[in-house]
Amino acid sequence: MEQQNYRITRLHSGEIILNISGDYRKARKIGTIKDNCFYCNKNERHVLRITNSLGICYDVLRDYQFTNIEINFLGKKLKTTREYFLNHSRFFQFGNYEKQKFLPIDKFGLDKIQPEQKPEQVKQPEIQTCLFQ
Repeated sequence: MEQQNYRITRLHSGEIILNISGDYRKARKIGTIKDNCFYCNKNERHVLRITNSLGICYDVLRDYQFTNIEINFLGKKLKTTREYFLNHSRFFQFGNYEKQKFLPIDKFGLDKIQPEQKPEQVKQPEIQTCLFQ
C-alpha cells in the first residue's frame, strides 16, 4: 500500500485545500465546491502538454459529491460533468504529488455530453508516472 504524502481538506466555505508534505508552497486552494459544482482556476502552466489536457486531483473527483465541473481557463469557462470527466480522462502522477485525472481541453463543453448515451463502464487504467514537470 502506497503512503500518501498529501492531505486534502474541505473547509465549511466549500474551498478544497491541498497540503503536500515537504512542499515549499505549503497548503494551497485547488478549488471550491458550491451549488453541486466544482470550480477551479487554471492557466497555461497547468496544461499537460503531451495530451493538451487539464487535471483535477483524483481524490477530489472520487471522494467529494458534486455533479458539474467548471474550470476558469484563460478567461473561458470550461464546463463538463463529473461523470464525463471521470469516464473520458486519463490518470497521471508527477513524482510524489497527488494522482490526477486529465481531460483534453477539446473534450470540455456540455455539448460533448450525449444524455441519450449510457455512461461507459471504464476499467481503471494503470497510473502513468511522470518524472518530469
